[in-house]
Amino acid sequence: MNSKLHNIPMPKRYSLSANLAINLTDGWSVSGEGVSEPVIKEYESYLKLRENATKHINLELTERPEEGYRIDLQEDKITVQGGSEQALRYALYTLLDTSKGLKLPTGYIEDEPLLQMRGYQLNVHTLEKMNIQELLLMVRWAAEAKLNTLLIEYGTRFPYEKYPNVRSPFALSREEVNLLVSTAESYGMQVIPLVQTFGHLDHILKEPALASIREIHNSPSQLCPRNPASLSYIKGMIDEYCALHPNSKYFHLGGDETRQLGQCPECSAFVRKYGIARLYSDLMNEVIDYICEKGMTPLIYDDMLCAHPETMEYLDKRAVIVYWDYWCTAPQVPHLIARYGDAPVYTYDKRWEDGTWTPEATDVARWVLDVFGEGGCADVEASLGEEFMREYGSYLGDQFPKYFRAFPYLEYYMDHGFKVIGMPTSLGNTDNYLGMPNQARFAANVRVCCERVAEAGAMGVITSAWHFFPSPAYPLGISTAAHYSWGLADYASSVPDWR
Repeated sequence: MNSKLHNIPMPKRYSLSANLAINLTDGWSVSGEGVSEPVIKEYESYLKLRENATKHINLELTERPEEGYRIDLQEDKITVQGGSEQALRYALYTLLDTSKGLKLPTGYIEDEPLLQMRGYQLNVHTLEKMNIQELLLMVRWAAEAKLNTLLIEYGTRFPYEKYPNVRSPFALSREEVNLLVSTAESYGMQVIPLVQTFGHLDHILKEPALASIREIHNSPSQLCPRNPASLSYIKGMIDEYCALHPNSKYFHLGGDETRQLGQCPECSAFVRKYGIARLYSDLMNEVIDYICEKGMTPLIYDDMLCAHPETMEYLDKRAVIVYWDYWCTAPQVPHLIARYGDAPVYTYDKRWEDGTWTPEATDVARWVLDVFGEGGCADVEASLGEEFMREYGSYLGDQFPKYFRAFPYLEYYMDHGFKVIGMPTSLGNTDNYLGMPNQARFAANVRVCCERVAEAGAMGVITSAWHFFPSPAYPLGISTAAHYSWGLADYASSVPDWR
């Protein structure tokens, strides 16, 4: 009889006896030629092993996918093969999930991930009252669920030195940031700091000393891209973050929802002559170049690029686009939030609400239409407009206008020469179910993003979690991000297949 597993994430292939024939308390040891001491010590610590025991766990670095592994379980011997030391760690975490106490079945488990980048947003700013020990526990859960990327957004909890007045009373110390980053890296995770460099800067630009670089004098949300002092400020902020993230290969520049573009007199004159796309891209290109000079790869949110597609011509292609969409819940969805021009356009065919197609909508899709929709339209193509259709129409899928292809801009950005990371959400732009975050919608959103990213051959996925909820709401999001970015196995028949 094959044992039933309840691991997160689930292994792709396994055959295990239902009998727990292996007892790790009987005296087991671990060794591995060429395997570093920290990995050996992790096995000893997690599995309560001891040296020179009669039964043995042998760790082997072999020709497998870099994060792939195979575990062969026999009553007196366990062999773990991995394509890297990180793969051996993942095998250890699988053993932990598979065991009942310290008892294991015999058989084998073979596994590898769906996506190369599997990330989660640790929004320290949102988790304002979570102390360093609780944050470290979140990191541990993410690592043990086989996530390999941590996007950290500190906001007012960063230990700013140049602007100390913006620190929250709950700001982390420099020592605590070092501990948070080094702990994540010790698990083999890559840490990406996120610094808002254009919009969403209320927490910084509220400082009277920075009023001169605001786009709108009495609004602190966005800086002025034509003010030379803005670039100097941005570089100073980046330098502070880089000092505490010396090993980071990526740096997220934010750049989303800069909807005050072109409001000040100088910017307004520039837009009349060159357009908003140039206004946005000129500043971001300066910042992108500054990050690249530091040997890192810049990330940038996609919504302003999508709203102003001329940026595809101007923006430095060394930037990686982070494409966020929190409403797609299946490979084909009845609705589209089209970012174009000054504001998003939410559109769907009215036949989804007049009874014609309504019975075909899944519960989750119906929920999205009810909560976020503003009424269907008789002519979706006309609602989107000729310019939008000319730019994006070929990416909307072959069932348009009844359905839109999920995450339609993935291929659009890639066709324009950019690398892309998908971003669904496990806790963002939220609605609720019975007073709790709507996990049904979030899980569906994460799953379809991961599958579409894999289909398109994009870099990977970072699941966002930015909405203000008490900290107990976050661990389920970590599990969801891990489960679907690792990838579902073919045998996961308990999960409905949308296709």
